[in-house]
Amino acid sequence: MKNRLDNYKREREDLTRQIELCQFYKEKIKETLANLRRQYEAGILDYSNYINNVNYFLKKRPAEDWYATYDEHINKCYSNIGYYDEKINESSEKKKINFSLLFVVVGVFSLIISMFVFIQPTITGLVPQITKSQMIFEDGFTKEGTHWLEIQGSRIYERCLQVNSEIDFNSINVIAKITSATDDENIIFSLYRNDDLNDEPSLLVGSCEVSNYDDLWKSCRIDNLYESGGEYWICASNSDGDTERIYYTIAYQNGDNRKTALWTGENWQKLDRSSYTIKAQFIKNEK
Repeated sequence: MKNRLDNYKREREDLTRQIELCQFYKEKIKETLANLRRQYEAGILDYSNYINNVNYFLKKRPAEDWYATYDEHINKCYSNIGYYDEKINESSEKKKINFSLLFVVVGVFSLIISMFVFIQPTITGLVPQITKSQMIFEDGFTKEGTHWLEIQGSRIYERCLQVNSEIDFNSINVIAKITSATDDENIIFSLYRNDDLNDEPSLLVGSCEVSNYDDLWKSCRIDNLYESGGEYWICASNSDGDTERIYYTIAYQNGDNRKTALWTGENWQKLDRSSYTIKAQFIKNEK
């Protein structure tokens, strides 16, 4: 019961984190568009360059579309949070009931013993369906990196690797070789859908925060997914903090043909012939 309650709480925390990230990205769009507008009004950018920069940043989509996309995901997260709140309350109530029943059982058992009556009960009831998870596909680094690249605050130099799942999945374990450069323990692993037109990260699907910082290999799991097989991006970042400060470094390998990208603060920059040491384990839930 305790493990189940802890899982519900972790799932709720992850959904809250996803909401925070979506709100962060919405605010980032507003800030970037306002900054571009200020540069245009100050004469730093002419109208043509201003429009080109806006279109490039928004991937030629209206800002309202991006806001609607993030709002839709936020609403789904809130809906799922409501579900887990109910489960947490149910589990808490069951703990109280079970605790009360314990006294009743002890009292009845004592009474039976005192009366020298020995009864062998027949236990009946429903067997609950247990959801089992199994890894269905794994993709990511093929060689362990020996060089290191920085991860800075507010997602600057967020490091991403393109991965592929051959089958639909519900969860994903993200594992990366990351060393700590500071005492700020806030590594975020994110999953993005692939922008097929530009072959780069697009919509945020979900994220999780690393909790164990003792090992060089950091990992966490993103749950509550209903994703189809295909190409995705797994990324490592420090979602807030000082953009000039190096919070972590991630291992990488030169000379590989994997597709990688990093966030510059305004757009995705794709890199060639290098591979971050980061892996995705795609998981399917089965009844």
